[in-house]
Amino acid sequence: MRYLLTAYKVSMRKGLLFLLVLVLSLRVYGQSGQFSPVPAQFILEFETFIKKANDKTLNRNFGIFKENWELGKFSPSQQKFIVDISNQMLLEKMSVQPHFELFINTVAAFLENKMPDKVLVQWQKITQSLIGDQNKEYLDFLQTTSVLFSKKIIYQGGSSIYSIDTLDFDMAYKGEIIFTFNHVTLTCKGITDKMEVKATSGVYYPAKKLWKGSEGKAGFERVLGDETAWVSFGKYQIAIDQNSYSVDTVVLNYPRFFQRTNSWPIQG
Repeated sequence: MRYLLTAYKVSMRKGLLFLLVLVLSLRVYGQSGQFSPVPAQFILEFETFIKKANDKTLNRNFGIFKENWELGKFSPSQQKFIVDISNQMLLEKMSVQPHFELFINTVAAFLENKMPDKVLVQWQKITQSLIGDQNKEYLDFLQTTSVLFSKKIIYQGGSSIYSIDTLDFDMAYKGEIIFTFNHVTLTCKGITDKMEVKATSGVYYPAKKLWKGSEGKAGFERVLGDETAWVSFGKYQIAIDQNSYSVDTVVLNYPRFFQRTNSWPIQG
């Protein structure tokens, strides 16, 4: 009996010693300037880090992120990506606001709006291309994707807001960030006016504030009300910080006056 009690005490001591070492190692790891690679430990450390900002909107978006993390909505490879990028951001001395806030907001918007998986994969690739070497461009990228994923806005400046009507698009980094949209409606809203290019496809260059369209269609609702009339056209460009676009040739469709369509040079 004495032997059994002695063995039990030794076993208990070893167990307590192991638990103490584990707790201390996790604490030291959490204080070392890096997040734990263990998913369950990472989310706890990340929550403590994020809540330092004491920001209601950020806490709400983190809540969405945390819930999906714990529900297993992120694949193991996605979890590893988030842990690795978060640690890289720490290494680059990026702050809770704006860097981590935009990071969390973007991921939360992706989840909330149930965007295509390919978008997150492309976003991850661009992030890996930028962070460490192009930190200013990385911040710009986060700012762009945060409002794009959450509000479908590609540009907001002065009194103008440019938006698209879908969250199914492609993005890539080819020396600069580019977004490719197919068969969308591009809308520009000002204080008192609105411009729309419908049934359009194009490539958006955020660094240049430039949209290059391959086709489009525009109506005359502002001046003709419900009357049917529109123009369709091919290639065009929009300097989106100037709120205007030009087209060499358009095809006018106005059934009330013309049996056939007419082509004219025009500026819009």
